[in-house]
Amino acid sequence: MLILTTILWILATVEAQGNVTLGQSLSADDKNITWQSRDFAFGFRGIPGKKDKFLLAIWYSRIPDGTIVWYAKRDNPETDRGSTVELTRSGFLVLKDHEDNELWRSRSLTDDSQVSHAAMLDTGNFVIVSKNSTNIWESFKDPTDTILPTQELDVDGSLSSILAETNYGKGRYQLRFDKGSLVLNQIDMFTGKPYEGYLSLGSGSHLVFNELGSIHIWNLNEDLVNLAQTESSELNYYRATLDFYGVFTLYSYPRNPSGGASWTVFKAWPSNICVNWRDRFGIGPCGYNSFCEPLDWRPNCTCPPGFSFLDDNNQYAGCKQDYPNNPEDCSPNGSTIGEDRFEFKSISFVNFPLSDYGIFYPATESECKQSCLRDCSCAVAIYPTSKRDGNATCFKKQLPLFNGVRDTATYDSTVLIKVLKSDAWRKTSETLKRLNDLTGVLSRRDLETNVQFFTYKDLEHATKGFKEELGSGAFGTVYKGELTSRYGDRVAVKKLDRFAQDGEREFKTEVKVIGQTHHKNLARLIGYCDEAEHRLLVRCVEVEMEEAAILTEWAFQCYSEGMIEKLVENDEAATNDVGKLELLLKVAIWCVQEEPMLRPSMRIVTMMLEGAVQVTTPPCPFLLSSILIQGTPEVKAGLCSGLGQGIQIRLHNLNGVPSRRDLETNLRFFMYKDLEHATNGFEEELGRGAFDTVYKGALPSSYGDHVAVMKLDKFAEDGVKEFKTKVEGHRQNLPQELGETNRLLR
Repeated sequence: MLILTTILWILATVEAQGNVTLGQSLSADDKNITWQSRDFAFGFRGIPGKKDKFLLAIWYSRIPDGTIVWYAKRDNPETDRGSTVELTRSGFLVLKDHEDNELWRSRSLTDDSQVSHAAMLDTGNFVIVSKNSTNIWESFKDPTDTILPTQELDVDGSLSSILAETNYGKGRYQLRFDKGSLVLNQIDMFTGKPYEGYLSLGSGSHLVFNELGSIHIWNLNEDLVNLAQTESSELNYYRATLDFYGVFTLYSYPRNPSGGASWTVFKAWPSNICVNWRDRFGIGPCGYNSFCEPLDWRPNCTCPPGFSFLDDNNQYAGCKQDYPNNPEDCSPNGSTIGEDRFEFKSISFVNFPLSDYGIFYPATESECKQSCLRDCSCAVAIYPTSKRDGNATCFKKQLPLFNGVRDTATYDSTVLIKVLKSDAWRKTSETLKRLNDLTGVLSRRDLETNVQFFTYKDLEHATKGFKEELGSGAFGTVYKGELTSRYGDRVAVKKLDRFAQDGEREFKTEVKVIGQTHHKNLARLIGYCDEAEHRLLVRCVEVEMEEAAILTEWAFQCYSEGMIEKLVENDEAATNDVGKLELLLKVAIWCVQEEPMLRPSMRIVTMMLEGAVQVTTPPCPFLLSSILIQGTPEVKAGLCSGLGQGIQIRLHNLNGVPSRRDLETNLRFFMYKDLEHATNGFEEELGRGAFDTVYKGALPSSYGDHVAVMKLDKFAEDGVKEFKTKVEGHRQNLPQELGETNRLLR
C-alpha cells in the first residue's frame, strides 16, 4: 500500500502544471491569480456574501462551483482584501494581512532545510518540496473538513466541520481517532474539548482514502476494514467531507458532465443522524427546542408550534420560544398564573426523549393536558396513542427541549405543545387574569416590553389619588406611591403630560428599552400605564432616593455639588476612574438639555466621547420652573445658579443680552426676546424681501456693535430642520453671522 502511494505521488508530481519558485506570492484581490494543476487551484477565494473577505484555499478548478477542499488558518480562516501569501526562501508558506502582520505559516514536517520549490498536485495536495524530493510540508497532512483520494488520516489527525454553509470558522463536529476507534463527536464550542462520540465508524488507527475513491480503516492487526467501495475514479471525482451538520459524507461528481451535474451522495455516516442522536445528551444536529427529520442524508430541522428559529438563515442553530416564561408567570407553589392565556398545539410522530422531568401513570389525555397547563415548568406533554383501559403514561417535558426526533416508524404519540393564545396580549384588564405579586394592586405582564402593565386606576390607588408630589419636570410630574413587590415597597410614578402625536409607538419602544436596562445605580422600571390618553412610568426607589427619583435632577445635583461618586456608590470600577465618570456625566447632561437647541448632535456626542471635541461644562439642563428637587424657590434657583454663570454656556459679552453657543452650527443661539430687545421691538426696517424682513439692531460683539436681524416670514412645515441646514450651508457665503433662534430669525 505504501509503495502504491509513493508511485501515485510521483505521477501526481509530474502532472503539476509548473512549480512555484521561492519568493513567489499571491494577493487577495479581484485578479484571481492562482497556482494550479489540471484539476485544482491554490490561492485566495472570495467568500460569498462577505465583501472584501477571502480564504486562502484549495478548490476544484474544473467544477463550476469551485468546491473548496482545504483552507489555511482552520480556526479563523477569513482574511481581508489585500492579504498576501508567499513561498519564502526558508521553505514556508506565510500568510500576511494588508498591514504585513503575519496570520499563519505552514509548519515543517522534516528537518530538511534545502528547499527546492512548491507545487499544486493533481491529487489536490499542495506540497513544499526539498532538494532531496521529500515533502517539507503538504496540505494533506494538515486537513480541514475534507479528505481526497490518496490522502490518509493517521491517529493524530482529525477533520473539523465548518460552522455553517458559508461560514468557514471551526464548527461543532469532529472526526478523529479515540481509544482505537474512528469516531464522530461534537466539541464544546467554549473549550474545544470533545464530547462523547455519537458514531463509531470502526476500530483502527489509520484512515485511508485510496486512489480508486474507496475508504478503508487499517485496524490494529493491519487488516483493512472497508467503509465504502466506489466506482472507477477515472469517471468521477470523489471527496469525503465532514459537513457542518455532523454527517461524514462521501460525494461523487462526474469528470465529464453532460450538463446540470452536481455532487451526489455515495454514502454517509451516519445514514440517519437524527436517530443516532436520539438517546444521547448534547445539543444535537438541530440545536435546542427543535426536532430533526432526515432529508436526503442530512438533518432537516423544524421548530415546534410556538417556537421560531434563533437564526432565520441557519435552521441548525436551534429554536427559541416565541413567548419566554417569566418568573412572574409562576406562583410560589409552581403553578401557572393566568393559565387561561395558554392552549395546546398538537403534532405527531415526534419525541424529545431526554427532556422528561415528570412521568405519571395512569392518565387520560385530558389529565395529561391539565397537568401540563397548570404546571409552570411544563412546556410539552406527550401522550401515547396506544392506551390500556383508556389510560396511558403522561410524559411532561421542560425547556430546553433537546434531541427532538420525528420518526413515523417509532413514535405513535400525541405531542402537546403549550403555547400562548394568539389574542392573549390583546386581552383587556377585565378579561386578563391579574397577577398577585403586588400586594393591594394587581397588574399584568406585558409580553412585548417584559415589564408590568398597570391600569390607570391601579396607579391612582397606589398614589392615593396622585396626592404626594415628588417633583415636576418639563414632561411630567412624579408622585410618591406604594406597591409591594420583590424590588421593594416604595415607587415613584411619573405622569407624562406631553407626548408626540405618534407617541404610542415611541412610548412603547422607550418602555421596552428601559425595561431591559438594569443597573444598581438606576431606579428599576417595574411597570407602566398606556391607557387612553394616560402615559405613566413606575419605578422602584429606596427611601433615601425619594428626593432623587428623577434621575436627571439627581445626577445634576450630584454634579453641581461635586459629589459624582454618589451616582456610582459601591461600583469600584467606576470610582477608580473619576475622570472618565465626570466626562460621561457631562456629555449626558448636555444630551438632556431641556432647551432642544442646546443639545449636541449625535456626531458631536461621538466626537466628545472619542476626545476629538472638548467637553465644556454643561449648563443647568432644565428651566427653573421645571426643577423636580423639593425645596423653596430659592433652593431650586440655587441648584441652577450654584455653579456660577461664568461656567455656563451663557455669553454675557453682548451688553447684557445672554446667548448660547450652538454646538452643531458653532453659532450663538438667541432667544426671541433677546432679538426683540436688540431691535427695539423690530422698530427700524432696513429692507424687505419675498420671504423675509431685515431690521436694524445693536449687539456689541467682537465683530462690531451693529447687526442686521433677518426675520423670515415664510417657511416650510419642517422648517426647523431646514432652517438649521441653511444656517450651516450659507454661513460661509453671508455677512458674518452671530447667531440664530428657532423662531426663524437671522
